[in-house]
Amino acid sequence: MQAGQTAESYESLSLYGGTDGLNTVIPYGDEVSAKTRPPLAYPVDQVLKLDDDFGLNPGLAGLHKLYGAKKMAVVRCVGYPKPDHSHFRSMDIWQTAGRGRKRRRDRARRHGEAAEARPARSAERLRRRGGQ
Repeated sequence: MQAGQTAESYESLSLYGGTDGLNTVIPYGDEVSAKTRPPLAYPVDQVLKLDDDFGLNPGLAGLHKLYGAKKMAVVRCVGYPKPDHSHFRSMDIWQTAGRGRKRRRDRARRHGEAAEARPARSAERLRRRGGQ
C-alpha cells in the first residue's frame, strides 16, 4: 500500500444458535413489538440506541461503541429470492452463498480436498466402514 492510501475491509458477524434477532437489534420505537413480546422486551432506557426506531441489546455495548465510531453498520431484513421454508436448507444457502452442500462437495472433489470438512464425522464414518 502506498502512502495516503487506506485499507478497506468487510467483516460479517452472523450470530447463530439461540440468537433472537428482535432482541439483538431491538425495534424499541415499535410499541406493538413490546406489547406482543412483554417478557422479552427491554425497557427503552436500557436499549443502546442506533436511531429513533432501533437499538442494540444492552449486552452489546462493544458493538454499540463501534457503531458510534462509524466502524460498524447494522443490515436488517436481509433475505434471498424464493426462500426455502426449511431452516436447515436456508442455513445451508446462507453459509455457502447459495451453493449448497452438493456443490461444495463437488468442488472439494475437483480440487482434491477432503469431501467432508468435519474431521470427527469423517473419523466416525471410517470406523463404521472398518478403517482405522
